Amino acid sequence: MEQALVMGALNEGSGVPYIHYDREYSILILAGRGDNTAGVYHFDKSTPTMLNLIQTHNFLDTTSKAFAIMPKHAVDVSKQEVMRSARVTNTGKLDVLAMRIPSKVGGFN
Repeated sequence: MEQALVMGALNEGSGVPYIHYDREYSILILAGRGDNTAGVYHFDKSTPTMLNLIQTHNFLDTTSKAFAIMPKHAVDVSKQEVMRSARVTNTGKLDVLAMRIPSKVGGFN
């Protein structure tokens, strides 16, 4: 690859990055080992930056030791979840994070 596909600001974490891209929803998850944040970006070729931050999870008191995306069958679609992830903290706790897309006002047509 001779040139970058996308240029822009991402999380400025100091840890080893965990990167996951979901093609179905064009979502990029960026978390880092040793960091206390996880960023959720939407990939859209029609915008100048292409990657737009849509959600940030801040864990002020703990850092991550590990981060993984759960399989699609683990999501709760009744709560508009599109993705779930698991995070192991430096205190040995397992956090489950849900990424949701809110439904339109008025429900389904």
